[in-house]
Amino acid sequence: MKNYIFKTLFLIVSIVGLYLLYTISDGLKNNRYQMFNNRVLDTKTGEVYRYLLSNGSYEIYKNGKKLNVKTLPN
Repeated sequence: MKNYIFKTLFLIVSIVGLYLLYTISDGLKNNRYQMFNNRVLDTKTGEVYRYLLSNGSYEIYKNGKKLNVKTLPN
């Protein structure tokens, strides 16, 4: 009986894990920008934009150095 419970739990955890891996990889392939920790990641160029102003301007940081300020495309 105990072995049956562990096998069932392992199966459930495996299915949930595969689903999460699929959704994460699918989102990175199909969406150019991803939001995380009040920042925007451009998955095409790898640039990270940090929110700067309410008008939509962002600061670009690469390797901790500020490069320039530009507005994200729509």
